[in-house]
Amino acid sequence: MKRIIGLIIIFSFAIAEEKDDVWSTVVSTWEDEIAGKDWISKHCVDEVLAWPLDNPMPMNKSSLLRDRKHSSKNSQMVYYDVQLAGIVIKGNTAIVHYYFKNEIKDNEGKIKKDKGRLTDILTKEKGKWKYLAWSESKPNHKSK
Repeated sequence: MKRIIGLIIIFSFAIAEEKDDVWSTVVSTWEDEIAGKDWISKHCVDEVLAWPLDNPMPMNKSSLLRDRKHSSKNSQMVYYDVQLAGIVIKGNTAIVHYYFKNEIKDNEGKIKKDKGRLTDILTKEKGKWKYLAWSESKPNHKSK
């Protein structure tokens, strides 16, 4: 019985550590964004497919990189906060639900505030968690 309890405790710690690794990856993308770094090349698999709220279709990696290159010339994130709602890990796949808010300064110095929910799907490749997909939602959002 003591062995079973010991194994359960060890397994619980392993799961918690894996969830911490996933969440650290998510937070590091926000840190890279605020620092003006290219987090897409670093943290996304080549097959990534993301669906930002204001896009009519999901975006592949080349579209995401092109979009980020354009937006980084015209604006800069100056603040963010992310709050974890939950993480599920099954094998080498993780699903992360969280709430975000941020502030982005445009090239005229105006601040735009944004907030919403994100669902990120990550996969573990060569010991590192990378983005496979994500989708954004905002309560009471009206499309442009």
